This record gives sequence, structure tokens and C-alpha cells, in this order.
Amino acid sequence: MNADTTSLIWDEPSPITGQQVNMVVKAKNSGGKGDVAFVLQRLIVGGNWAEISTVSLEAGAGADIQASLGAIADVEAGEQIEFRVLVLVDGVEMDRKTVDPLIIKHQTSRDADALKEQASEDQFTIILFVIAILSVGFGVYTMVVSRRILRDEEFEESDQTAEVLADINTKELPEIDMNLPPPPGLVFPPPNTLAGNLPAPIPPPLAPADTDAAEEDAEESRGEPPIPPSGLPDGWSQDQWEHFGWQYLDALND
Repeated sequence: MNADTTSLIWDEPSPITGQQVNMVVKAKNSGGKGDVAFVLQRLIVGGNWAEISTVSLEAGAGADIQASLGAIADVEAGEQIEFRVLVLVDGVEMDRKTVDPLIIKHQTSRDADALKEQASEDQFTIILFVIAILSVGFGVYTMVVSRRILRDEEFEESDQTAEVLADINTKELPEIDMNLPPPPGLVFPPPNTLAGNLPAPIPPPLAPADTDAAEEDAEESRGEPPIPPSGLPDGWSQDQWEHFGWQYLDALND
């Protein structure tokens, strides 16, 4: 039973409650010709072994032997059953070996029902995957659109130069009617008081080359204009005073 050429295997190591299983025994007869019996025993309460199945056959010298010992998985799901196999040659026990126990499992859907459940699970997984992909795509699209809107708003707020210039160009200053009478209560000061408060006149530009010759002769006949005690007016040069000093003095006398 412990030889390398011997194997003891359950055709269904995890049956459901009430299922028929078989212990398949394969061995090689290393002795002479004789009658061989394989006995399957089950461990019961009290540590005793009860015979479950027996197969007898005639084995030739050096021949391969195969036997199938049946059993019923008659316990609840989650429990296990201990078994052992005995070898009898010509009615005499020659060897025994404890085999792997049967582990009873819960009944599951099989065949078409199992395929339906598997297909439903696969379909549900695919649906979840598609939903996840769509969610990611929608999130990316929303982010891109939001950034584009924000970028357009920032551009519109920052680049308003053209609009401001266009608004300035379209505005026209109102025309003032110079013939309108002064408002009531407005009193003009006398001319002499205004003359005293006037700032120093801006020196006139140099006379052009075609200035009237008679005026030049008249000013030259009077000589150089005297410089006021306070000095030259603000902004006047000596050259300007020599040419236009008399005009300045005449304006003050008027």
C-alpha cells in the first residue's frame, strides 16, 4: 500500500451531503497469482471502524490492479468523514492505510445554473467597469470645460484696453456757447485790481524777419528801455528786454 506504484484517490474529495463518491485504488501485484480483496472502512463513534464497501478480484503475477470502492457522504456540510483501506490476500489481511478524509461542502449551483450565475457576475463586473470609465471620462470633461471657462473669463477681465479706448474716442466734449450771459450774482473785479494780480507776462517770441520797419525805427529812436528797479521780469533775458522792453513798459502804462 505504501509502494510508489500504489495510489488511493477520491474521485470527488469534497462532495455535498448525500453524494455518492468512489475511492479509486491502483496498485501493481509484486507477488504471485492469487485472490485480492480491497475493503473500505469508515471511522464511527467510539473509535471503531465499520466496513462500507468491499471489492474482490483475481490478480495475476506482476499484473496491474484497479478497484473502485463506493461510499455515501451522509453528514452535514462542513463535517468530514475518516476512511481507511485494507488489503486482503486469500482472506488474510496483508496491509492497511488511512486515506484522505472526505470534506462535505455546501451545495452549489451546477451546470446551467452555475453558468447563469457566472454570466450574471461577469456582466455585473463589466457594467461596473463601464460605469467607472464613464465617470472618469465625465470628470475629466468637466474639469477641462471649467478650466476653459475660467481662462476665458480671466482674458475678458484683463484685456479691456481696446474697449476703454473706443469709449474715450466716442465721447465728445460739449460745445460751450460763449454768448451766454454770466450767471446772476457774478461780479467782475475792476480791471486795475486784476492787472495787479496777473503773473508776469510770458515773453513774446523773437520778432520775425519781416517786422514792420517803422515800429523798429520808433523803438530805436527811444534807445534802450530802462530796467525796472525790481530787475528783469521773470523769464526774460537781456536780449529779449532790449528788443521788447518798451512794449512791456507801454503795456504796464496802459
